[in-house]
Amino acid sequence: VASVSCARRAIRTPSFDSARRMRAALFELAAMQAATLLALLGVAAVSLCAAAAGADTGTQCDAAQQASCPTRYGGEEPVDADESSMLALRRPVHAPRLEGAPEQHRADHEDQFGTAPLQDVMLREPSNGTRSATRDIFPTCWSEQPFPGIEAGVYICVRKNIGPMPLFIFGHGDGLPPRDYFLLMNEAAVGDFMAVGYKSCPDSTSCRNGTASFLEFLKVIAAFEEAPHHHIPDLPPADLSKPVAVAGHSTGARAAAMATAVKDSTTYLAGTWYAAQLDMDGQRLRKAAARIGCGIAMHEDPMYDSFQDPDPEGFVGAIDSTPFFELTSTGDTTEPRKAAPFDFGAVWSPNKIFFDVRMGSHTETLFPNSAAFWILSFAKAFSLGSSSAWDRLYGDCLLCMRNIGWYAPAGCPGTLDDKFGLVLCSGHSEPWPAEAADWCKSGKA
Repeated sequence: VASVSCARRAIRTPSFDSARRMRAALFELAAMQAATLLALLGVAAVSLCAAAAGADTGTQCDAAQQASCPTRYGGEEPVDADESSMLALRRPVHAPRLEGAPEQHRADHEDQFGTAPLQDVMLREPSNGTRSATRDIFPTCWSEQPFPGIEAGVYICVRKNIGPMPLFIFGHGDGLPPRDYFLLMNEAAVGDFMAVGYKSCPDSTSCRNGTASFLEFLKVIAAFEEAPHHHIPDLPPADLSKPVAVAGHSTGARAAAMATAVKDSTTYLAGTWYAAQLDMDGQRLRKAAARIGCGIAMHEDPMYDSFQDPDPEGFVGAIDSTPFFELTSTGDTTEPRKAAPFDFGAVWSPNKIFFDVRMGSHTETLFPNSAAFWILSFAKAFSLGSSSAWDRLYGDCLLCMRNIGWYAPAGCPGTLDDKFGLVLCSGHSEPWPAEAADWCKSGKA
């Protein structure tokens, strides 16, 4: 814990300079790797002691953690989005609201993770190489696969022998190839997705400082539209009858948000080079964007920064109907503290979730973490139409997100209004918590 704290203090001041941000992220990653076991043991011990003492650890950010975190709005962020502009951008959401919960697309025997029962799966293919009608429980991943229109190809994880699979497309962060996100992509594949990560746009020196990375999402969708199953031998075909989930980390999160905005808005990026790319070949990429069913952003770059978003004003309110999940953490010292609250407020969809993970980091997505479960539940709810996944997110059961999700309590960095570490917005249920209703009913950025 001390090692992590020292690393965070050393890189406390964020910078939009790509090299400094990269060094900061790598330094934080090294410190996290060195201290992971000790930190987990310490957290477990503190939690057990607090439970034994009957302490309420969920209402305030503990003093030790608060002291190790940068002060929000302490002058470390750019001033492009001040408090007055945040309030000025409020307006009612006019997006259509859902009439009911998503339909159940799973069999009655669906377990809590949405996978098949164990007696119906096989652990490996027969040694004679023949195919089986049963389902593989362990995904197969291809790391070096050429793919039409994608420079350097793609990284794919999928369970074989189970027929067409809906798409979960992932955008990586700067300097982090998609294989580094193996744990998340593997979980997505176990959860009945074909997880595809583009290998292009490797760092901020490519793809116009990442501003063009969102086109890679659309190229992948378009390629599967044109040939759902022939690109890679033995790969199950993509199931494009179900909406596509797009997700990303850091620069990839920015790209996922931009791709989702293109889906909902015809005016976002209007008159730019990017719009010209979208309109080429009979609007091939715009048609691909129409298949997006939900967007997921993990530690997203600030969309108010014109260096990272070519149309920051147009982005506000551009996502007005597609479900969106915004994830950050109290320990993310790479992104500005305003970034996640602004980015969440700029989304005007009636179905959205804000999750500020307690004691996480900018690179937590690369390691085992509970946030992946909620991210994939969101993808299942809005891409697969799983009502059980929807219930886990928005319900009030014992194991529902509001009751067991490790979100930041009031006063921690990154929380909305310095109060809310978790906000659940749904078009057919009341906002939770009720005090955060403005973040669901208004465009607030």
